[in-house]
Amino acid sequence: MVKKKKSFALIALMLTCAMLLFAACEPVGGLDLNKALMTSAEVESSAGKASLKLEVLMDESMMSLLMLNPMLAPLAEGVEIRLNEIKQQDLSTVSVKGDILVAGESVPIAMSVTQEAIVVTVDGITRPLVLDLTAAELDELGGGLADLTSELSLAQPEMIKAMAAYLIPNLPNPGKINVNSTTITINEQSKNVHKVHSEIYGDEVLDLLRALISNLSADEEGLRALLDTLYDVLVPIIDKALAQQAELYPDPSAEMVLDWIQAYLHNKTLVTEFLFTTITQGFKTALSEFDSIEQSLTDQGFNLLTPESYLKTDLYVDRSFRIVRTDFELLMKPELPPGAGAFGGIKLTGSQELWNMNEDVEADVLDGTNGIPLDSENLQDAVLYSVEPESFLGRMLRAVGLNTKQVLISIDDYYAYLENGVSMAEAYSFTQDLGIEMVWHWDEGRVVLIDPNSDQSVTLLVGQNVIYVDDEARTIPLGAQETYGELYLPVRAVAEAFGYDVQWDGDLNMVMLTKSYF
Repeated sequence: MVKKKKSFALIALMLTCAMLLFAACEPVGGLDLNKALMTSAEVESSAGKASLKLEVLMDESMMSLLMLNPMLAPLAEGVEIRLNEIKQQDLSTVSVKGDILVAGESVPIAMSVTQEAIVVTVDGITRPLVLDLTAAELDELGGGLADLTSELSLAQPEMIKAMAAYLIPNLPNPGKINVNSTTITINEQSKNVHKVHSEIYGDEVLDLLRALISNLSADEEGLRALLDTLYDVLVPIIDKALAQQAELYPDPSAEMVLDWIQAYLHNKTLVTEFLFTTITQGFKTALSEFDSIEQSLTDQGFNLLTPESYLKTDLYVDRSFRIVRTDFELLMKPELPPGAGAFGGIKLTGSQELWNMNEDVEADVLDGTNGIPLDSENLQDAVLYSVEPESFLGRMLRAVGLNTKQVLISIDDYYAYLENGVSMAEAYSFTQDLGIEMVWHWDEGRVVLIDPNSDQSVTLLVGQNVIYVDDEARTIPLGAQETYGELYLPVRAVAEAFGYDVQWDGDLNMVMLTKSYF
């Protein structure tokens, strides 16, 4: 039960931090904040810039301890991301260019997001990092999923507006909020704006979140309007997906199930009423948890919702009710046990400016050709192979020891065993750990290993004490072995052929493999 309370408290904190950047329900200082937030929710394209800085606040004694750990030392000075150029072409196409500032140096970065892929380039890595979003493999199985994803993307603006129309009017005002007129410069142009300043402190968070959920729970009309819109937008897309599945996999029994599903799906009243009841009951359950949340936070001994924690925001609203700039400062200062040291908390500060909203903006889409797949099983190997050793990134990784990879082989008589002093490991698991590809030509008694990053090849002949490294034959104490249909490879011979240092730990009965990439 305690675990559940702790989880709910964490969710409460995350939701509230996101909500309070734009918390406002009633007009303040004559400014209709609801209208400003709704106008911002309708922005589909824009240009802009942004920054984000992370700092760890502590006294000199704790700072000196932090500096002793090279992996944590950059936090002593703070880590900052500056996005100097943001181009949002539409809700699914955006590009950014900027820098990561760490340890007094700058690492240029760039990223683009489309319906097809997320592509990231980092100075010091020779290949782009790519996450494929086309779901090509799923299309082969399910048919047309990419088309459905595209339709969902087109429906996104309407869904966002519907959710904003339900959420925004129900946001509670923070205890400290005020509005005044000022002049700022956006994209080298002077603008007369309303500045909305708000402050939320940790001990106010739960009350505000309780007020939000109470408001949402009481707004039955708003919830029904949201569900009606989502139904009208999503059901045709779901219908199409079900039809594609039925066409791809024709089956009489599946067709009967599909008819039942569609019968329920096409009953709008039934679907929306079911969702309405489920959501409103969820609100009631959440509200009933509040009485025990504060106590559970204290019991855990790590309470972030202290009076010293705060979120301060400044929203700059122009005459068209558009939020053209947002500044925020978030301090998370938890209660720590006695003797934990002088920890001032973790501070996150950020700023964003927008212009050319809902105008023609063209994103700079990056080329992901020859990119490193972010979902690759061998991501670490591919990235380390692509790091330029003398770049700042390469020097930093080397300084903190992240330029190496370590693989531990435990002799357990299943995954690996000893034979005449030679460690033998199950081939598929072993090569996967090393990040190399294997082809076992079992009919020829030949095993070919290839490093996909360097194209280095190694060949072993099953039952023969020889290994071929780039076609150069080397005699080894024991070669590849087939045992009860399983293939086992000599650990030292294979690992050393691919550049690993091999050490034996007799106390742990383990082989330790270490590879330095640069």
